[in-house]
Amino acid sequence: MKLLLILLVLVFSGCDHYDEEKLVQEHQPSTPMFDYNLTIVVSDEHQISKINNSVVSEFEQMDLKRVMTTSYVWDDQNKSYTNVFDIDVYPTFLLFGHEGVVLKTSDLTEVRRYLN
Repeated sequence: MKLLLILLVLVFSGCDHYDEEKLVQEHQPSTPMFDYNLTIVVSDEHQISKINNSVVSEFEQMDLKRVMTTSYVWDDQNKSYTNVFDIDVYPTFLLFGHEGVVLKTSDLTEVRRYLN
């Protein structure tokens, strides 16, 4: 019985799931000439089209020269952004610097204020 319980814990804890350290490393800027990567966590891929216009219009006002990449992500079988970064509102904007997550917000204007 104990063995079965241990196996279930391992399966449900997600041996293959990414942890915060792996996700942070994956999203940090890979070159020193850029300060940030912006990751937009959405509930699913369909939410991208719903928010894309507001994101693009806000980006036009931002200093994106310091941002290496901007990407949309959502939870999948291996990467649970919701759990790892304690997200309960979508979209959530994660700004990654060389030292890790420097800003987590669901307000795009906060991202603009941070970058300007």
